[in-house]
Amino acid sequence: MVAFDRHLYVFGGAADSTLSNDLHCFDLDSQTWSVILPAAESFVPSGRLFHAAAVVGDAMFIFGGTVDNNVRSGEMYRFQFSSYPKCTLHEDFGKILESRQFCDVEFVVGAEEVKIPAHLALVSARSLYLRNKVRTGKVSRDEHLERLFGTTKVSFKDVPLVAVKLPDANPEAFEMVLNYIYMDCIDPTKKAKNGEDPYSNRIVLLMMDVYRLAVKFDMARLEHLCIQYLNATICLKNVLVALHNADTLNLEFIKEFCLRFIVKESNYNQIVMSQEFETLDRKLMVEIIRRKQTPQTKMASSDPHFDTA
Repeated sequence: MVAFDRHLYVFGGAADSTLSNDLHCFDLDSQTWSVILPAAESFVPSGRLFHAAAVVGDAMFIFGGTVDNNVRSGEMYRFQFSSYPKCTLHEDFGKILESRQFCDVEFVVGAEEVKIPAHLALVSARSLYLRNKVRTGKVSRDEHLERLFGTTKVSFKDVPLVAVKLPDANPEAFEMVLNYIYMDCIDPTKKAKNGEDPYSNRIVLLMMDVYRLAVKFDMARLEHLCIQYLNATICLKNVLVALHNADTLNLEFIKEFCLRFIVKESNYNQIVMSQEFETLDRKLMVEIIRRKQTPQTKMASSDPHFDTA
């Protein structure tokens, strides 16, 4: 296996006692496999295994290996990769969001009513929940224009942004959701402040807020990304904070994960002897102690990435 650009390439090998000469490609972005078809005039090596491969420049070189009848080959072949400019669609959308140009919807977020502008077409395309919210906001705006001007057909400068209220959302978490909507990825480390550990309690709690919004907005892929992050970052020093927050936000899936992490033999004594445990809500203390006395079963989950092992 060799790597080139955003792909992994595998040539040859043995399958069902047959030596393959297919070139398989794994796309790291789409997480999909495909078979690469060579150009019509190409000379394709015979099937082989135990060969060596390396990428030099924009080509892959195959050397040696064992071919039919257990013959050791001394041949070298060169595979020329087709190189295309990288797609910058997500980065370009991200720049539009960052510049706040051409915005036509304004989210009013949290109890402090923080105003966050965005683009209704992109937001509506990514979440049915937000699409319905935008539709409701657009109806309210049109009714407002009717009252002011007697019509909704007014000059562009007189048209206010569509306002969508999200009073229960954390503004910082919602901005991370917006970044995912535009760029199809999420990077919690960008929210780390000067000198702050990107895996600090604050960032972990922020990602739990993002997870809550992902569930509310019915964004399954974002849910899984949050779960992967929390699975990797919840540890001895922050699990009690995560448990308390999951209990407060009614995030039962994450709460269950935290409880199972705490009662593991390798973690339990260190956690219950900590100062943080002494300040934990009594109700949660009781849950932990009772859970420790209950025989453990595997956590029922459709997500294989959330693992307590």
